[in-house]
Amino acid sequence: MSIDIKAKELADAVKESEEFKNLTSAHARLKIDISAQDLIRQIQKLQEKAFEAQRQGTPADKSIIDQLKALEVTAQQNDTLNKLFKAQEKFNMLMHNVSEKISSELYK
Repeated sequence: MSIDIKAKELADAVKESEEFKNLTSAHARLKIDISAQDLIRQIQKLQEKAFEAQRQGTPADKSIIDQLKALEVTAQQNDTLNKLFKAQEKFNMLMHNVSEKISSELYK
């Protein structure tokens, strides 16, 4: 059996996992939650400003950092984003465990 076939089987198994289903559901909810989308856009815009300052060799303006911190607190309190963050974390853990299992089998 080829690696491609086994990889497809693994992908199918991942799709059936609760972690993947929860993540998919959280992304679907985000698509309809305008306020959560707006929070993400605001955070991304400020992050871009902070990164641009760093690329130019200057520290990010304190007001940008303060705004970012405040928005991140607000994002954590947003139910849609909170569920998305938790679902993403659990899915990442699943994928990490899959990767660890593959690695351990390779080097037995």
